[in-house]
Amino acid sequence: MIDHKLQPLILGTALLLAVSGTSRAAPSPSSPQDTQNIMTVQADDTQALVDIRAALAKIDKGLQSRPVPRPIYPPFEEGQIETWIKDAALARRTIVASQKFLPTFAKVDLGRNAGTVSQGAPYDNSDVQRLQRFADAQKRASDKSYATMAQAMSDGLNGYQTEMQYYKGPTAAENFARLRAYGEAALAIADATDGDAAKPKAFLRSLAGYERKLADAEKKALENFKLPAAKSKDRARLKAAKSILDTKKYGFGDYGPIVLTTKDIAARERKDKEINVEDVDVSLGGDITWSGTETVWTYKWDEFKFVVPIKDHDSDDWYMWTITAKKFSSGGDKTPIGKWVSGKSHKGSQILRSNF
Repeated sequence: MIDHKLQPLILGTALLLAVSGTSRAAPSPSSPQDTQNIMTVQADDTQALVDIRAALAKIDKGLQSRPVPRPIYPPFEEGQIETWIKDAALARRTIVASQKFLPTFAKVDLGRNAGTVSQGAPYDNSDVQRLQRFADAQKRASDKSYATMAQAMSDGLNGYQTEMQYYKGPTAAENFARLRAYGEAALAIADATDGDAAKPKAFLRSLAGYERKLADAEKKALENFKLPAAKSKDRARLKAAKSILDTKKYGFGDYGPIVLTTKDIAARERKDKEINVEDVDVSLGGDITWSGTETVWTYKWDEFKFVVPIKDHDSDDWYMWTITAKKFSSGGDKTPIGKWVSGKSHKGSQILRSNF
């Protein structure tokens, strides 16, 4: 005879339905919410066996369809951490619910049936044992995955903890953001796996401290950053620099005082060569003769350098630019001859408007 005290147990398999597609905790098997939309066990043994086997089918499907995710490692793609936590939690809840009910189902005499469930045979006691072994194996896999993730994240925190103190310059903000994302991921994994959250929390506090320290240092440096002393006050060169800055095609925009950083004008020269092959002759002996024209351009120019604060197009901030002015006396067919033009230009550090 089937012990009809198993009715709450059979109803309790709704736990496996509750975890499907949701991240919230499953309700208690004895709650009204759990029992209103599931099967009702009849008073006869036949229906009870049907319901138990249906519950075993749900357990089997749940364990098969919610595998334990493998550990993941940085660099993480967007949303990868959230997906891993969701999948790992879903697999864990399915395993725990299965292990809760299977031992009691194992006490029920379901017989031994020919064939397997995949061949259409009903669930029997050998299937209960199989599901118990599978659930136990999944529990070990889940424990290992949790431990591996926790250790990997902890090792990463150790390395980044040492690294963060050396961040500075234009890449510091990007590096701090990368470490903050890692620390938040480590904290999320610790919370989701009931791990130690103290370490990632301490990491994030330390990171915030270094960020504040660097911000304070950069603020102080910005306050003290001023225009350099001029190497020359040659009016002709200052006029030439102004004409370059006022040329619309360069797009410099608003600018501040011009400071010459080279004492004198320097003369430069460079030769470029171009060969146009017009004919190729191959002799019987295999010798190859090329014929054509060779053009050589000689570039000669004068140059000087200057720095100037230029207002950023996208904000009210000013940045120090270094610009090379050039005036060519000879060159190629498209070289501007006889006038000062902009050569290389480089955007440097920010400078306060009040400092010039």
